[in-house]
Amino acid sequence: MKINKIQTTSPNISFQAGKVHVFSDFDRTFLPTSQRRFKECQDKAYIKKMKAYFKNFESFFKNTRTGLTFTITTGRKFEEFLQFAEIAREKKVRIPLPDTLIVKNGTHEHLRTGSDKTFYRGGEFPFKPDVKNNAKEQKIKNMAAQTNITKQIDTKDAVEEAIKNNDLVIAAGDHYNDVEMLNPGLYLKDFLNQEMLNKYKDFSKITQNPEELIKLLDSDSKLADTFKKMPFIGIIMKHKNGENRLDRLEPFTRGPHQKLVVVEQEKLKEGIKNAIKLYNKQNPEFEKELSKDLRKQIDLSGGDDGNNSKKSDLWKYILAGAGIILVGSGIYVYANNRKKQNKTPN
Repeated sequence: MKINKIQTTSPNISFQAGKVHVFSDFDRTFLPTSQRRFKECQDKAYIKKMKAYFKNFESFFKNTRTGLTFTITTGRKFEEFLQFAEIAREKKVRIPLPDTLIVKNGTHEHLRTGSDKTFYRGGEFPFKPDVKNNAKEQKIKNMAAQTNITKQIDTKDAVEEAIKNNDLVIAAGDHYNDVEMLNPGLYLKDFLNQEMLNKYKDFSKITQNPEELIKLLDSDSKLADTFKKMPFIGIIMKHKNGENRLDRLEPFTRGPHQKLVVVEQEKLKEGIKNAIKLYNKQNPEFEKELSKDLRKQIDLSGGDDGNNSKKSDLWKYILAGAGIILVGSGIYVYANNRKKQNKTPN
């Protein structure tokens, strides 16, 4: 089904890559605490915990290289992120650095110039303040006079590209400045044809109100199907004290129009896995294209809860046992009948 515009017919689209592109906020999202606490804390148990957390993530990224890209998008300045990375290095906490670094709420995109190894061994940071995505810089200059720039400028472009390749875009955040990036309704307008835009003239206003959009999706199956197959899933990070600063998006975390998953801090990796599994259900063609390494990491072979393979093995044993019993019973009946026939006089 072609999902970049609602059509009266459903022409086939070419499924190609099946990659996952993760855009994550930094503070209290990828970093499962505040930068201030990380910088100031000298507690050995805390540092050990941070080392284990990031080592786990480093292994995850290493084992999903062919199927997943990772971008950090933060409201902080480049210099602030650099300072934090250097403090982490001094504490010997090896934070896996992103493929792309976006700062100041989407306004500057810095491209990689080196590796994590050269940074943690020699101190050469793999991003430079003047090595940026020049095409994006020009695009933002052209847009600046017309609209406010938010983190969604990058995820929105990524979603449009994901349609072409049958990819998936995942965005994760915890704060108010992540709301536009995480609101799935704000991506939907770009997938409507002119007929639908004419039908829903206040659509932009509706997408700002999750409850109103849910009602609209309930009443329009064609629109709901387009929303479901839209290659976007968001992750809301819930703070350890239970606080959810993105609770206005809560209607998208449940039901037939779910496009968001909620996880606690330190559970971003699990959130990524859950997001992929959710989209697999919404677009089975995407699951077929997932890379083998990513499929293995999210335990697709074991089903959503990881128990299906165990259940399957159990049924194999049960069926095998039943087969043995049936065969044994058949042999017994046959032997018994032969015995009776031999005793019967001619």
